[in-house]
Amino acid sequence: MSLNLSVFFLKEKQNRLPFLKMICYTEASFNRPRGPHMNIHEYQGKALLRSYGVATLKGQVAYTPAEAEQAAAALGGPVYVVNSQIHAGGGGKGKFKDDASGKGGVRVVKSVAEVKEAATAMLGKVLVTQQTGPEGKQVNRLYIEEGCDIRRELYLGALLDRATSRVTFMAS
Repeated sequence: MSLNLSVFFLKEKQNRLPFLKMICYTEASFNRPRGPHMNIHEYQGKALLRSYGVATLKGQVAYTPAEAEQAAAALGGPVYVVNSQIHAGGGGKGKFKDDASGKGGVRVVKSVAEVKEAATAMLGKVLVTQQTGPEGKQVNRLYIEEGCDIRRELYLGALLDRATSRVTFMAS
């Protein structure tokens, strides 16, 4: 049996339209079927959602600390989210191999200088989460996004079971 899982987080901003945050990843599978499968990063998922008119927070992908700094400057602040882009969930609770007691793969910062500092600390490092296993995954790109006040979070997941050709939706 092979499973693909996409998790959607719907957050409501105070005094603004709701926006959608999407993280897509592929679960390790038993007997993976041959053929194409979708495995995209959060920034790619948000671009797809925007192309269909879904409101999302502004953000840019960055591959270097300098690009992260430029992205933050373009967003204007005053709060930024520096988000590791790996094909696994749980980055916020994860820890970097070289700094197991330190911060995880999602950091909320309050200045352009802090964005660059966080990017320097994260890029090229191995992030270990519950979904990566102990080997972790190297962070090669970051998503720099504007911060917001979150009033309420709603979670919606869709699980595709290829063995039965059925989709299950989960919400909380």
